[in-house]
Amino acid sequence: MAYEGGINYIEPDFGATHWEELLSPWSSEGPAPSRQGHGAHPPALVAKVWDYTAEHIADSQGHFIVLDSPKKSKHLATKCVILGQPRSRRVKQKRYVLIVTATTEKDGNGKAVYHRAGAGVIPAECITGGEDNVTIW
Repeated sequence: MAYEGGINYIEPDFGATHWEELLSPWSSEGPAPSRQGHGAHPPALVAKVWDYTAEHIADSQGHFIVLDSPKKSKHLATKCVILGQPRSRRVKQKRYVLIVTATTEKDGNGKAVYHRAGAGVIPAECITGGEDNVTIW
């Protein structure tokens, strides 16, 4: 991925969060390398990407997006990967997301390769149509 390490500003209750099924290098069905330039390093994730709107994100309900490089990323078209959501019915409307941006590179199937651009917590109603699994480096 473009950035390494934990995302400290999102603090989901791990026991009370429903996590999405993602393919990662450490899963038994993890993705194999499918792109030139990374040698033996596999992609960080293979996941479905979603469009989202920025409306209602900065509100009093704890929704926010933090960009890894705000000056650079705010000019890029971004999408999100849903990482998880609270199991509680009271807070079901929030989603923990990874913010990604498409690169000009293609994976082995000719699909755009994405890089991490940030992370956040956004309302479910801000998320719209998704694209099939893509490679995220």
